[in-house]
Amino acid sequence: MRVFDRENFAFNGASQLGMPKWLIVLEALRSRAKGRIEGETLGTVAEWKEEFDVSQATIDRALVELRREGVVESQRGKGIRVVRKEAVRHVGVFLGHDMFDPGTGDFPLLLVKALRSVAARYGQVLRYYLPSSDGNLLEDRVSAIRGDIRQRMVDGLVMWATNRAETIDLSIPVVGRLGEGRGVGHVVRLAYEDVARLGVAELVRKGCRRIALVRWGWEEFDNTLAVFNKAVEAAGVETRSGWQQVLRHCSATAFPELGAECFQAIWRAGGEKPDGIVSCDDYATAGILREMAKLGLGVGHDVKIASHANVGSDRWPGETVIRIEFDAVKVAEALFSTLNSLIEGREVAGEVVVRPKLVEGCEMEGG
Repeated sequence: MRVFDRENFAFNGASQLGMPKWLIVLEALRSRAKGRIEGETLGTVAEWKEEFDVSQATIDRALVELRREGVVESQRGKGIRVVRKEAVRHVGVFLGHDMFDPGTGDFPLLLVKALRSVAARYGQVLRYYLPSSDGNLLEDRVSAIRGDIRQRMVDGLVMWATNRAETIDLSIPVVGRLGEGRGVGHVVRLAYEDVARLGVAELVRKGCRRIALVRWGWEEFDNTLAVFNKAVEAAGVETRSGWQQVLRHCSATAFPELGAECFQAIWRAGGEKPDGIVSCDDYATAGILREMAKLGLGVGHDVKIASHANVGSDRWPGETVIRIEFDAVKVAEALFSTLNSLIEGREVAGEVVVRPKLVEGCEMEGG
């Protein structure tokens, strides 16, 4: 199930790579309105269509946002006029994922959608800094953030998977994903170790006695392996070093291949085979399922699988896999709650942990 329409992120010239057309129009008109007095006309829809070379639908979408923010109002025959309502908080969103790259996984796309929804509830305006896979364009976004901070265009900044914290003068409140780098003192961490803990417990409950693990290798801030081994020991079931495989970080399109390779290594380890697998990545699980099908192995019969998943995305529809889901909306809420507390000068924990949930009613065949 595709959760985000990449085609809505259309390009509009090389200098604007990484932003959808309606956002380009929105940013331009929002900046233009900041320099105008109340009641001054910004122009007409017809003029904007010609200036930006976009469709009526694109202008309409930008106008909806501008009206919601209280920046403009329109009257038939009088054009678009600047208005002033209560102060609106502007939040920068700096993402390290290329939204046009098919290799970008589902979670970043879900997070963009969730950030916009949560910001609307807070009555806040988002200013996006979206990179392309071209490294130079990522640096362009860093330069844009620096300029906007100097000009007080943003009140706070959310960073996710950029690893560029050290290159920005973070003189405004910032919150980011764990691992963004020095300078981001407040982080939101996804508890991947809970995938291992919940996965082992559920597999054991369903009768598994020999359990394998496919995980990420982020040892600097990920204790998944330690939690997995502790859970296995506490349950009195078996695991082996050859059944514990590490995914190499790369484009999401390659994750199924990596998952397949991990399963092959597990199955070639010799001796008894595992009857349960915990997978810490939903794309990798797709590769595991493919390899099992090649060998004629039944999911839920020969091998049961407990896998990381995301609310709103299904990498393996119809498969009887135990889902342990992260919710992008909860991540967005944690980011905004922390950032708003910082902006308002309130004390807040340095780390907020977002935990996944074992999906109820995920009964396995033969379980």
